[in-house]
Amino acid sequence: MAIRKRKDSPAATAALRKKIPVTQQELAQYCGISATLLALHEKGTRSINSKATIKLDELEITFASHINALARAAAQTMPEVDTQLAAKLSRKAVALRKQVSSLTGKLEDKRNLLQQQEIWLSFVQHKIESLPVSKENNGDRLWLEVQQANVAHKVKKGKEEKLKLQLQVALAAAAADVHDSFEKRMRKGKL
Repeated sequence: MAIRKRKDSPAATAALRKKIPVTQQELAQYCGISATLLALHEKGTRSINSKATIKLDELEITFASHINALARAAAQTMPEVDTQLAAKLSRKAVALRKQVSSLTGKLEDKRNLLQQQEIWLSFVQHKIESLPVSKENNGDRLWLEVQQANVAHKVKKGKEEKLKLQLQVALAAAAADVHDSFEKRMRKGKL
């Protein structure tokens, strides 16, 4: 199964659109975003929301799965094992396993950062609640409230990024499993 490093990547989105015969307008409509936003995203000037990113990932995965099914059907009619293709599948699986490892490290870093931010947010909220209301504390209260808003935003964004990383890890692992499976089946002559 083909997979890419999405990371909300404009190049990956443009590449997907070139793989499938749809217009920017049609793809934008499928993702629930405007064609203008998709065009700006493909140019690298705007990001798309996580729902649109997930829809693009799902579309690419199901399209790749369909291509793989067609390839399996075609391979069943060919009795010879293509050792070059099997080796290529094996190399791709190894590369995907490395990607899983790298993404897992990033995911762990993101979890640690989120934990630190959530602890800080809890502390700031506690300080706001325990700070006596007085004229002399207005500056401190204002700073704490700004901290609270900023950290709450970072936590929300961090959770979205963590979810994306979890999805990328799962997709890369699944793709590696598929490549391994195809490579083994090809070597055994079962494709």
